[in-house]
Amino acid sequence: MWRNICEHCEGRLQNTRNNKLTENLAEIEPTLMEMTTKDTTISIIGVKTTSSYHACSACGKTTEQSGKLLKCNSCKLRQRVTPESKHWFVRVFAQDTNTNTNFYLNIFHQQLVKLFETKNKQLHAALTEEDLGDILTEIDDLKITYNLADGKLLHVN
Repeated sequence: MWRNICEHCEGRLQNTRNNKLTENLAEIEPTLMEMTTKDTTISIIGVKTTSSYHACSACGKTTEQSGKLLKCNSCKLRQRVTPESKHWFVRVFAQDTNTNTNFYLNIFHQQLVKLFETKNKQLHAALTEEDLGDILTEIDDLKITYNLADGKLLHVN
């Protein structure tokens, strides 16, 4: 029986080799990532919102002050306050320098750290909201990838 199947398949394979493809291949559909993200170059025009919060050392979620300690809202870990636990969130008004369109961009702490590194700056606990705003509004020609749906900065390229 195995021999019959192999001979049958071999004959079909031979027929396929003799016939050339004459149809165009189907268009490749864009991936979900390609439809929801955009790579561009921006200049930061202004800062709409700046806020700081303490993040959990274990899971990275937000915490609340509980006496001298921080308590994680997610994993319930009680922990001491450290300079490293202070995180920032910034909402900036930016201009896409390729299209000259303006939009709001949400920047969370991890991407803010990377953004500062590209400008040879360090994001540290002693920075004030005003300092942060001053540094951000000096940024021109920054290559980024962001989410079109929620305006979240995904990568500093």
